[in-house]
Amino acid sequence: MKMKVPVNSFDSAVRQIESGADEIYMGMTDEIFSTMSFSARAQITSHGIHSTLSPLEFQRTLNYAHSKNVSVNYTVNCQYMSNSHNSFFRKRYLEHVLNGVKMGVDALIVSDIGNILYLKENGITTPIIAGSYLSAFNTDTLCLLSELGVVRVCLPDQMKLDEIKELIDSTGLEIEVFIGYGCSNISSLCNFCHNSGEQLNVGVTCRDSYYVKHECECNILDACCNCAICAIPALIDMGVDSVKLVGRESNNEDLFCITKMYRSAIDSYLSTGLLNKELIISQIPWWKNVMCSMRCKYNCHTNNIYQSYL
Repeated sequence: MKMKVPVNSFDSAVRQIESGADEIYMGMTDEIFSTMSFSARAQITSHGIHSTLSPLEFQRTLNYAHSKNVSVNYTVNCQYMSNSHNSFFRKRYLEHVLNGVKMGVDALIVSDIGNILYLKENGITTPIIAGSYLSAFNTDTLCLLSELGVVRVCLPDQMKLDEIKELIDSTGLEIEVFIGYGCSNISSLCNFCHNSGEQLNVGVTCRDSYYVKHECECNILDACCNCAICAIPALIDMGVDSVKLVGRESNNEDLFCITKMYRSAIDSYLSTGLLNKELIISQIPWWKNVMCSMRCKYNCHTNNIYQSYL
């Protein structure tokens, strides 16, 4: 089972690979945008973190990753390419994809069926990974994506273990799941704005507290799950091909620690058949209280998906 992690600079790629990444994913800046990108993230977030790399840094990072036998996924997962004069944005999207392909990326992360079709029609043969924004919850969706030539599907956060197993058993596609910081809403249906080029740092809207009528302050929208350490054995045993951490716009030092922790969990179970959860999560002193309590990603009895108002 591969572990895929985000990077937003050459230095972060070096650290992530040292921490145990098998694959990295990253986006590239494009001069036509002042804030947004073709990577479904702002180029610079409201708290000043770059989430994409310049073309020169992208190539340098790609070369380094390949020298360490680490695969590179190119995030070209923007959605709903709008009509524009002479199809300007669609043509520029293709050019943007081709820039990464010419550099030698190993796979493209694409999250829009129209874009998948467009790339195929224009002769793109680089493997395509269907991003979570495609909300592939069922076998019919996997069948369609397979017919479109996709090689791997990233499932939404809200899947349960038995549902993941059912999809794995139904398809020849590679299956990827999230193991880190999660989303309350189904990705393609969420209209909350964060890390999208806004000027104010509004935080993560679904995790905020709200006053609801006469009730006290509460996290009415919070269905986020953060920790999948306990689920690592089950994910390996059922045949998940790749597990994914998020955080292109996050604090890199935290990400490096999280990558190391999950690497140790995966390696421990693969080598011994056992998983000492308490020992593994003790690598990050704050993890148990902040991430584990009521935020166990694949435990339907204790996670926030089943405790929220959603």
